[in-house]
Amino acid sequence: MGMAQAARGDETVTDEHVDVVMPIEEGRNIPAEVMAGVAAQTVPTRLWVSTNVGGRRLADARNHVKQYGKSPYVLMLDNDVAMPPGSLHAMVVHLDAHEDYGAIALCKHSNLQFATDADWLSAHHIDMSCVLFRREVLEQVTFLDRHNQERLGRKSRGCECVNCCEDIRAMGLKIGFLPNVYADHLHQEARA
Repeated sequence: MGMAQAARGDETVTDEHVDVVMPIEEGRNIPAEVMAGVAAQTVPTRLWVSTNVGGRRLADARNHVKQYGKSPYVLMLDNDVAMPPGSLHAMVVHLDAHEDYGAIALCKHSNLQFATDADWLSAHHIDMSCVLFRREVLEQVTFLDRHNQERLGRKSRGCECVNCCEDIRAMGLKIGFLPNVYADHLHQEARA
């Protein structure tokens, strides 16, 4: 399930890229901080931006953009979230080391704290703004917000994030936050 790796010194690095998929409304810019965060990663990335989301709900946009790329790992990244340097590498290492995880996320709420690493790794509600998925898991997830759940006649399980987490857990896999690593959620005006 993991990416092919080669050791360089005392650090393991991947020899494949990670597809970064970003739904964005047409006419919106990707802030420089977001692009700098992607560029600061030690894992090679290929960025896929889809502007084919105009007027759609975010859950629909995520379902559309997830089809891009073919790498074993796919990072779903919102256009208002900047990643700290090296965090993607840490996410890949986590998934490579833990085959029981279908996805791992960075928390964008710097005020959110958990008592132990186990609490981080088993949090119930994982925000979808910066999540590294195994491709085969992402392909089985359908993002459904409350509106789409009701439209499909399903019992509402809450927001698209909770829905995705429950789908992954129903596959017998885990999803959680990478402990004590925060992404920077940019202010509203930076997204314009």
